[in-house]
Amino acid sequence: MLKRQLTAYLLTFFVGFAAVSTAFHLAYTYLRSPSMTHETLFLKQRFYRQHAADYDLVFVGDSRTYCGFHPESLDGRLGRKSINLATFAMWFPTQLPFVQSLVHAIPPGTPVVWAVGHANFFPVVRESVSDRYPIGWRNAAWYLRLGFSPWNVGRNFFGYLPITSLLREPKNILGVIQAQSAAPLYARALPARGSGAGASEAVRRAELLEFYSKQPGVGRVIPVTSGDQLTSVILYRTGGGYLRVEFEPEFFRKKQRELLERAGGPLSDAEAEAFDTGAPDPRLLAIFDAILGEFEAARLPLVVVEMEEAPFLYRHERVREKWRAFMDRVAKPRAEARGFAYVRPDFESLPSEDYFDYNHLNSIGVEKFSEILAPLLAAKLPPIERRTQPVAVQLP
Repeated sequence: MLKRQLTAYLLTFFVGFAAVSTAFHLAYTYLRSPSMTHETLFLKQRFYRQHAADYDLVFVGDSRTYCGFHPESLDGRLGRKSINLATFAMWFPTQLPFVQSLVHAIPPGTPVVWAVGHANFFPVVRESVSDRYPIGWRNAAWYLRLGFSPWNVGRNFFGYLPITSLLREPKNILGVIQAQSAAPLYARALPARGSGAGASEAVRRAELLEFYSKQPGVGRVIPVTSGDQLTSVILYRTGGGYLRVEFEPEFFRKKQRELLERAGGPLSDAEAEAFDTGAPDPRLLAIFDAILGEFEAARLPLVVVEMEEAPFLYRHERVREKWRAFMDRVAKPRAEARGFAYVRPDFESLPSEDYFDYNHLNSIGVEKFSEILAPLLAAKLPPIERRTQPVAVQLP
């Protein structure tokens, strides 16, 4: 009798959990409004699918695309209307299924810009199949054959099943609650107003963040603090990009120096000359080729933009030269063999101070990069008739 009751209780629990998880999955995936100011690619992709005819240029890639390619900074220079469909931790294994689902929504002839760097060809973490986008069963089976671990593949595959999605990312519940709240996020993150210096600082912060929230092309403003220090703000822009504005530059330069120290500091000339990039991970190289194949099969014009890390991370200029040679051997010929354009921006003019960490551009770096990138893209993109006006964001 006890065994039968226990079985009934367990069955009831699992059925109830499956029902709640499935309901949450459907609500989280399909009931929320499409948005370009959210990091969730489902919402960005749904927005694009509804408005694809309004855009004549699409940016895809990982966090370097997300942080560095801003329609608000590029459209006026290019005379186009573009959209950024990227987010953080979108490594090759999740970029492939995203591209597979996206290419069918892109109007014929619409050019795509894909940002790729040498780091993409090596596991960023031990395995690199992140949970940012569902890989699907076909890719899951292929990734297992390529040699990705069953745990790494299964974590993504089973995490996106309706009956288990509640276990994948519990913080999504908080995200749903925040998205439905009418109060701006920056207001909820500020301390209550009282009296004295603390109150004055709170008022200053509120005024500063409200200023950014009213700038054209800005959808959400999130403050970033370290203790009581407001170090920066994140601007989620309506074109789909993520812009970090630094208020305390020395805070970020200190973090970069600490990263350099943990890496062992600058290399000597002899150490840099002996540095070997090694061979690309064959699994990631195969996925890179598959992504190129998706664009080729869809007959979409593609421009591959080579990205680099912040200069300090190379530890020696000779090391950076070797990584460029690596991309010349690995990425460039594969893209050009399929008839795609390939460009390498001049990163020499972007010092480490133009990054808020190890490879993500800050607001100053974005403007510099946009000025460098625009003429390279203009020379490779097919002509269009549409002309757009720049959306200027005033930065103090």
